[in-house]
Amino acid sequence: MSTSLNFAPRRGRPSAKQVAAIDEAILVTARRMFLEEGFDALAMDAVIAELGISKGTLYSRHPSKEALLSAVIKDSIEDWSSTSSKSDHLLPTELGDRLRERLRSIGRGLTNPEVECYYRLLASVRHRIPEVSLIFYDLGYQRGVEVIAEDIRAAAGRDGIPASDPDGIAGLLLSAVCGWHQQESGIRSPSPTEMEQVADRAVAVFMMSREIW
Repeated sequence: MSTSLNFAPRRGRPSAKQVAAIDEAILVTARRMFLEEGFDALAMDAVIAELGISKGTLYSRHPSKEALLSAVIKDSIEDWSSTSSKSDHLLPTELGDRLRERLRSIGRGLTNPEVECYYRLLASVRHRIPEVSLIFYDLGYQRGVEVIAEDIRAAAGRDGIPASDPDGIAGLLLSAVCGWHQQESGIRSPSPTEMEQVADRAVAVFMMSREIW
C-alpha cells in the first residue's frame, strides 16, 4: 500500500519543518522496505514511488542505495539506543545487579523481530558494503562496550576494587551474550526469557572473577 505524501509547499522552498518531515519519512519508509524486501530487491525508484517524491529529493539526501541503507541503520540504532537509555536511571547501583539488568535488556533486545531482520540484512551485505558492518560495530557493539565499561569504572572507584581493563572485560561480557544469541539464532529463535537467563549466567561468571579484571 502506498504511503505517498505531498511535502511540497505551494510556493517557494520547503520550510525547515517540511524538510525534517521529508527526512524522517524517507528513513521510516526505507527502513520498512529494506526489512521487507532486502537490499538487492529494493530499488530506489520504489522508495520514490512509495513516498511520491522526486528523484532529486531522495538522491540529494542519499546518493546511492548503499548510502540510504547506511542512513537507515544509523537512524535505527540511534532509536534503539535512545529508547534503552531512558530507563538507565532505574538501574541498580550495585555492580552485579546493574550489569545483570543491563545485559538482560540487551539480550531481550536481540530477540526483537526487527533487530533479527537487521542482522539477516547485515549478513547479506556485509562483505559488499563493509561500511554497514562498521556502523553496527561503532554505534552498536562498541557503544555497548563503552557503557558497560563505564559501569565497571564507576564501581571500581566506589567499591575500592580496581579494574585494570574495563573495556576488555566489557567487550568479553557483551560478546558472551551477543555471541550466544548469534550462534543459537542460526538454527532457531531464542526467547527473551532464554536471553535473560544467559545474561544472568554470564554476569555471575564474570563477577566471580572480578578480582582479576
